[in-house]
Amino acid sequence: MDAKEEILDDPQDDVVDPSESQKVVSEFMVALARAIRDQDMTTLDSLYEVRFNAITDRYFKAQVWPAFDFVAPLVSNDDLLMTLYRELYYRHIYAKLTPTIHDRIASWENYQHLFQVIIDTPLPLVLPIHWLWDMIDEFIYQFQTFHQYRPKLKQRTEEEICLLKAHPQLWDLPIVLDILQRLMQRSNIVVMLRDQGEKSLLPSPGKVANADLLRRQLGYFAIIELVRVQCLLGDYTTALTTLSSINIQAKGLYLRVPACHSAVCYYMGFSFMMLRRYLDAIRTFQGILRTRLYHTRSYQYDTLVKKNEQMYALLALCLALYPQRIDENLQAVLRERLADKISRLQRGDESAFEEMFGFACPKFINPAQPNYDDLQANTTLDAHKLQAKSFMKEIKEQLQLAAVRSYLKLYTSIAVPKLARFLDVDEPKCREMLAMLKDKSKMLVYDPAVHSSITEGHPVLLWDIDFTVDGDTVKVEPPRAPRGQHEYFLRQVRKLQTLQANVSRLDVLPPAAPAPAPVPTS
Repeated sequence: MDAKEEILDDPQDDVVDPSESQKVVSEFMVALARAIRDQDMTTLDSLYEVRFNAITDRYFKAQVWPAFDFVAPLVSNDDLLMTLYRELYYRHIYAKLTPTIHDRIASWENYQHLFQVIIDTPLPLVLPIHWLWDMIDEFIYQFQTFHQYRPKLKQRTEEEICLLKAHPQLWDLPIVLDILQRLMQRSNIVVMLRDQGEKSLLPSPGKVANADLLRRQLGYFAIIELVRVQCLLGDYTTALTTLSSINIQAKGLYLRVPACHSAVCYYMGFSFMMLRRYLDAIRTFQGILRTRLYHTRSYQYDTLVKKNEQMYALLALCLALYPQRIDENLQAVLRERLADKISRLQRGDESAFEEMFGFACPKFINPAQPNYDDLQANTTLDAHKLQAKSFMKEIKEQLQLAAVRSYLKLYTSIAVPKLARFLDVDEPKCREMLAMLKDKSKMLVYDPAVHSSITEGHPVLLWDIDFTVDGDTVKVEPPRAPRGQHEYFLRQVRKLQTLQANVSRLDVLPPAAPAPAPVPTS
């Protein structure tokens, strides 16, 4: 039966005939091998997006896919096909089951082999872009989960600890970074994006160019996954520098894969927030959250939903730090989902900031080897605690400076000793707070019409107050007139007047004369 037409019904019970599942898997693998050989992208897309998930839901919800020695004869022991099958096999284990240490080792070795083949061999291979994204995204996901698994030595068995000691390069950060860099360099994707833009990711005529196209697309996704790794390590400036290779304003390849689009906006917005570029973060989250999330059978759908919830929380955090008018529909969703949290943020409740950061931030990693001599140690949360501490330090400083801002709003000039008395601090501490307020009073804002990279921006006042310190006197700049809602209505009135003027200049045809009444026949 054609892979594009067959639909598997949900089982009526949990008992499945093993011979039936083996037959279905055999048909799937034969069809997959034929589609890869014929470079039939339509069938490949159907097999991957629909058929694989349907078979998994029907037969393998709580068990692994068939063993390799069963599948190998079906594809004539083809090395590439078996490597692709292993990638799907271990991905299923991570998604539906619990991987063992042996699974983690075998999956790591398979990914190394798979990427080595793609990088070094001129393969006449085409794969759907969703598969390419899922492949490299799963690679980094397994890397991330390993570095959350390894430090929990107290929960590891003696066999697991022995295997971890015996494999010090297992999911090693330098090797992972090297693979991503080689994918980018072998495809020359950064140069091609700079010189040709997104046209370099379009298929060329003929089948010979397909290997280069696959490398370019995989190199493109490697840029985004490198951004993810840099965020997991807390290197946000480098993450934005890496992402600047892609023109985010263009309708690029990342928009064609919902999970990729979500990842780009999440990590870019989070990096903006951690670098105190709150307006850029708000615009980033607004853009993705206005996009409707369609249900798919992809195993990444649950991840998409979770990422959306995290971005709503990050948007609420940024709005608390830099209040802005946002899309009315988004504002309504925020009030519906996070009303209590938003109220606590507005009151300056530090625990609310900490809770929402803990929910919405990435799962940071510490790639260092654990101390195997101290089995009671657990350093899994060390990286998270470090990033949370940095974020909360910024929050506490901003809440502390709120009192300084409130006093400065009442004066056009004020003596430093007088301001110190109001704040109940000594004069050196008051000057320190003023210096801190001045330092934090501006943020960079990216303007695509002016700046060539998202790492650039022009300084904008973070608060509606500016000042200078002249000796013992603080001179407060007059506040800018706030933008009121009347501006919006005035713009709409001017648009209507322009439209009416344009309509009045049109040559309007006179109404047609009524048709003569029919002459009655005798």
